[in-house]
Order: sequence, then C-alpha cells, then structure tokens
Amino acid sequence: MNILLRGEIGVGKSTVCQRLAELAWRESRSLSGALERSLFDETGRKMGIEVLDLASGERQVLARSDGDLGGPPVGRYSFAADALAWRQAIIVSSPPSDLLIIDELGPLELGEAGNLAWVVAALQAGKTKHSVIVVRSSLVDRLRQRLLGISFTLLSVSEANRDSLPLEIYRMLFPGCEKNGGTG
Repeated sequence: MNILLRGEIGVGKSTVCQRLAELAWRESRSLSGALERSLFDETGRKMGIEVLDLASGERQVLARSDGDLGGPPVGRYSFAADALAWRQAIIVSSPPSDLLIIDELGPLELGEAGNLAWVVAALQAGKTKHSVIVVRSSLVDRLRQRLLGISFTLLSVSEANRDSLPLEIYRMLFPGCEKNGGTG
C-alpha cells in the first residue's frame, strides 16, 4: 500500500512519520527511506532541515536559512547539493523493507526543474511492502501528475488528528498486529 500524507506547513507531517517509524521499530519492522527534521537556533526559530536515513541512522544537513550551502535556493533556504544527492541515493538504493518513508517532496522536487525519476524507481522496484510519501497540501495535484500509474491512499494531517494518525496508519499498513498494547 502506498500512502500520500498531505498537510499544511508546520502541521506535523514529519512528526507523524517519526512516530510511525517509532511504532515500526518497536514492532521490529524493517524501515528504509528518509525523514526530515527541523533544526532550530538558540531562540527556537527554525533555521534548517536535516535528513535522517531511517535504515542507518546517519544524518546530514539538507538546508539552512542562515548560510549558503551551495545548492539550489528555495524560499529562505539554501539546499546542499550533496545532501540532496545523498537523500536520493537513500531512497533509490534502499534495502528491501516493510516500510519506505519519503519525507518530504516539496517545491524543489515538484518545481519545473524537479525530476522524480528516483521516487518512481523506488516505488516500482518492489523492494518495499508499503510506502508513505509526504507532501504539502498545495502540491498534491502536481505530485499525482508526476507519479501517474502509481496508486495512493490519500490521508490528511491536521491538528485534530496528528496525534492519533501514526497508529491509524500503522494499523492500515499492518492489519491484525496487536502486539505491544495494540500498536501492532
């Protein structure tokens, strides 16, 4: 099953993915993919994004708002070209797994110059049982146009459901699993 997880900026899409990954790890499920995490300065202001390789635990800084990382600029962020390539390699060369998470496909990937061949290749390789792809609500139609022929279940993250959604998704992906207090 492929899930397209959409939501507005800051609603908690990545947090839902982090909690979903924690449920999967707790149940000894194999994970692959990339999870984005916000980086904050000492005042609590978001100043960057790091990427976590879910299979290895390795991290790299993907984007910063307080310096030029040499890659493409998007909004107030400068992206690191080497970290973008590393994230793509994580997805394309991911080992067989129960769950692939791609967090997040945004304006950079879905702009006119964006190429999603690496996402299509990962989804069509058949190495993963399930996938969750994160996208902003405003970019869902663009993503669907680029991923023609791949079916998705569309779920929306909101403030009202973001705490319960990880378990709901886990139970959709792995029905009948009732270990560890019903987390499955």
